[in-house]
Amino acid sequence: MENLLDDIPVLNLNSDGSAPEERLKRPKDLRQIHVRYRDDDQTNAYNRHLQQDLLDGGLPYDSQNLVENGVDATNLNFGGAEKKLERARRPYYKLIQSPETLVVTPTLFGSADERNQWEEILAEEITRTIRGTDGFAFQNSKLCDKFIWDGVGFAYWTDSVDFRWRAGGLGQFFFERGSAPIETEHEVITVSEEFQVTRLYGYIKDKEAAERNGWNPEAVARAIQKANSADSNFMDWEQWSRQVKNNDLSMERGTRVKAVHGFVKEFDGTVSHYITTEDACGPEDEEKWLYVKRGNVKKAKTRPYQSMSSALVMFPYGLGTNSTIHGIRGLGYKIYEFEHQANRSTCRMIDQSMLASSILLKANTEQAYASAGYQMIGNAAILAPDIDISSVAMPDLQKSVLPALDTMERLGNERISGYTSEGVLDGDQRKTKYEIQAGLEQSAALSDVEQDFFFNPLERTLRESIRRLSWEHYMESDPGGPEVMALRQRLEARGVPLEALYQLDIGAIKVIRLIGAGSAAAKTLSLQRMAEVYPRLDDVGKDNYDRDIIVDAVGTANADRYKPINLKPRTTEDTKIAILENEDLLEGKEIPVLSSERHLVHAREHVKPLLELLEAYQSRQLEEEGALAQAAMQNQLLFIHTQEHVSAIDGDPATLQEAAAFRQLLQQVGEVINNGLKEAERLAEQAAAEGNEEGAAGGPTAEDFMAVEESREKLRQSQEAHDLKMQLDRETAEQKMAINDALTANKIQNNQRLTASKAVTSAAAARKKPKARK
Repeated sequence: MENLLDDIPVLNLNSDGSAPEERLKRPKDLRQIHVRYRDDDQTNAYNRHLQQDLLDGGLPYDSQNLVENGVDATNLNFGGAEKKLERARRPYYKLIQSPETLVVTPTLFGSADERNQWEEILAEEITRTIRGTDGFAFQNSKLCDKFIWDGVGFAYWTDSVDFRWRAGGLGQFFFERGSAPIETEHEVITVSEEFQVTRLYGYIKDKEAAERNGWNPEAVARAIQKANSADSNFMDWEQWSRQVKNNDLSMERGTRVKAVHGFVKEFDGTVSHYITTEDACGPEDEEKWLYVKRGNVKKAKTRPYQSMSSALVMFPYGLGTNSTIHGIRGLGYKIYEFEHQANRSTCRMIDQSMLASSILLKANTEQAYASAGYQMIGNAAILAPDIDISSVAMPDLQKSVLPALDTMERLGNERISGYTSEGVLDGDQRKTKYEIQAGLEQSAALSDVEQDFFFNPLERTLRESIRRLSWEHYMESDPGGPEVMALRQRLEARGVPLEALYQLDIGAIKVIRLIGAGSAAAKTLSLQRMAEVYPRLDDVGKDNYDRDIIVDAVGTANADRYKPINLKPRTTEDTKIAILENEDLLEGKEIPVLSSERHLVHAREHVKPLLELLEAYQSRQLEEEGALAQAAMQNQLLFIHTQEHVSAIDGDPATLQEAAAFRQLLQQVGEVINNGLKEAERLAEQAAAEGNEEGAAGGPTAEDFMAVEESREKLRQSQEAHDLKMQLDRETAEQKMAINDALTANKIQNNQRLTASKAVTSAAAARKKPKARK
């Protein structure tokens, strides 16, 4: 296949093998690419037009042809396609609107106990922010319609800052022919969009914020002026801005600015985003971009697109016929012929019914046909003498037309069998429980693949939206800024530090799936299976199950009336083991630390007795003679054991904050234990000096002296091992940093040599160039 990029104005590598700063230079180059893509899509666009006409109520016959041929026939669209689309859309719409929270939002900030509570609040408030944006329900419905009807839907962002995604479909997004339905594999994608002038003005009303985010206020103003009045001479920015704010600029025609987005992959993998008008605004050589955000700019004021997925996300409805975008077939294509035939057959049946319910008269002469009629005498009707009543055998519609309609309906339902359980109960209603359950399993299995194709892109879409709204430098003047500021205020009011929002683990965000994933058949089957294992669930699992049942029955808004959300954390077997280990360690039994243990879980339980020791010391509860010494001797094995667990979790980014808190606590507890061991040693020496073998009253015995020395030695060895590990970690980090610095310095030197070589070559070429003749 010919490579489309060979004859469109996208820059390739330079002659010396280096990559250009940007692959797209001028607005007219983007228009040229867009026109080429759009022309290649004409055949598919016509087919989509036919499918959309069927959905919009297009008639099965040409009305004008019926009139011209004198045919009086029923010509109606009975809305079967719209009904099937509505039925197929319902579960996908519920996937986004029905769950209490859209996503699980893990954060890397804070201790584990704090994170468990914060993450619940973060998920709730982020869901509220996303769902509460203007037009979310509309964009959600539009995305579901495009995904189901056309076979491909798109979620995209207008710029690199705004977290609010918009929905589109084929006919708005254009690609190279034969490309795969994977956004990261595309070199260039163009998108057509009509901006309302008020919406477009909203991006530039704050000039400083507009320029920071990549918009060109003067170019946008010129485009709005051209859209509203071809004779407009409002070229002064401040004057024009005042006219817009005062509604003095003529907008009564509801004008829009037709624009083209261009997403271009650079050679470093980042994506540059351009916006220009569909038609040139002024001389092409002087024209400026409405918006530009280059992906390979290192010191960007706002976050660039790291990949094509940061700019748009594709929702392909399966693989299609040849695993390409233009080979994917949606519901509109699949039911088009069935619905047209169903409409024709139904119209024919109505015509036959009208004929069968009429009295057929036969005129024996031409004069009788012209004077056909009857005369009423009392309750009797008299026909003209040359008029007879004909008896014509009419076809049996029960055996001719209705079977055809039933066949069309059945075939159409098979196309959407993954979204409804109607097919399970078709035909004979007398089915056993196991027959119905088998049908539900088949119906649910049929829907899994389609819904997975929707869930995976939806997860990428929500991750990107959350990545944007959790950006620490998001400002109120940015698009979507008021919603983000309101989110931050709500989080602080509920006790969640903003660092927990800024340090979300974006890659670990998961979409919450409904019971049955929106399929009524799968939901029924899932609830039946969960009911069987309900007795074996722990308390948290039972509460979650009960809550899900209530939400499914009465909705999220009413669920709190019956069962509030249970925020109690779930414990594990390791927690129980760590609690039992505490008792043995406090009794003086040594327990080794195994590499296979869940160190973080053990550390959380082991520090609890140590924290009690620290609090008792700080509150002066251990001032009695020998009390501190006894507590130190009792806790020193637990202290050493806990240190080993904390050392094992060092270096894990997910536990960085919690490990630091543990180290700080252990440092304070270590000082307490050292003081206690010193007191124990003093008391033992005192007992030995008095020559009392049993020791001083209430103090340690002489044998305790050896135990104290042994304890101090173990404590010293443990501390030295910990310090050695920390030193090795520091040396490893410094070594990696030195290697990176050396590689960077080497790269800079090579670039300098290459630049100098180019300069020498250019100078030599200039000297060799022959002078022009005078």
